Amino acid sequence: MNSRQNLFVAEAMLNAGNAAKALQGATAILSEEPDSLQALALAARCHMALAQWDEADAAVSSMITIAPDEAQGHLLRAAVADRDKPRGKKTLAAVADALKFAPDSAFAWHLKAVAHENLGNYQDAETAYRNSLEFEPDDADYIAAFADFLAKTGRKDEAASLMARAQELEPDNSNLLIASGTEDLRAGRRSEALDKALWALQQDANDPNAIRLLVSVKTAENPIMGIWWRWAGLMERLSSGQRWALVIGLYFAWQAFSRTLLRQAPGGVQIGAIGLWLGFCVLTWVGPGIFRRAIARELAKVSVKRF
Repeated sequence: MNSRQNLFVAEAMLNAGNAAKALQGATAILSEEPDSLQALALAARCHMALAQWDEADAAVSSMITIAPDEAQGHLLRAAVADRDKPRGKKTLAAVADALKFAPDSAFAWHLKAVAHENLGNYQDAETAYRNSLEFEPDDADYIAAFADFLAKTGRKDEAASLMARAQELEPDNSNLLIASGTEDLRAGRRSEALDKALWALQQDANDPNAIRLLVSVKTAENPIMGIWWRWAGLMERLSSGQRWALVIGLYFAWQAFSRTLLRQAPGGVQIGAIGLWLGFCVLTWVGPGIFRRAIARELAKVSVKRF
């Protein structure tokens, strides 16, 4: 087979979920054509799928060196910017470069929206989400992401309308399933959320968002971690400024309560109230770490079938 055919086969392997085999194909092409942008892009995507972030970054850097004025390398740099962490400031910096070369890239605007959302910049996130849909109005993935954002921030009617539209376009879309399942979980419909998480995992057992939804269902059902999950759910509906205002407000409210009304209560009540407050503080501190470790355990269970 020629390099074009080899590239097609390797791409099919990656799309089928066999990133390791696809990487072998991309590497074979690069051994003969080290400046092939298509092979470098495929190699970068394979490394990302395998969580080989340094290797992915090296492949992307090679692309930008070879073709600094082409958008593809900069878009992949934006995709790999924050590595295995939630998209944030590094993604925003890389997206700014990508948009210089591809201002109409829906993918770049989507990455920018997710980064702003993770940073709590909700107004900027909404603008970027709307821009992504302006350039790709019928992409079910982008529609589902924006619908999830709207549902999370309390605009459920608009979110439901977008969900219905995505359902018409691509009813089995995994991101749509996850967004719908997440909204089910927020509404307390845990069994429906679990069904949709498992349905999405049947399509792609490596999907981190589906695994996150599965872990969220288990977390919500836990008597102790469920408290943290509900607190986290409240916080995610608030912008960054609102979160800080709530935390600071709670702190000063506790200080005022503990120095006035609580001192007049019986000793047992005082000890109980202090214990509950300290327990809540500890839970909000360690909860995110426990949740991340639970996701990592679920990811570790995933095995990719070789073929």
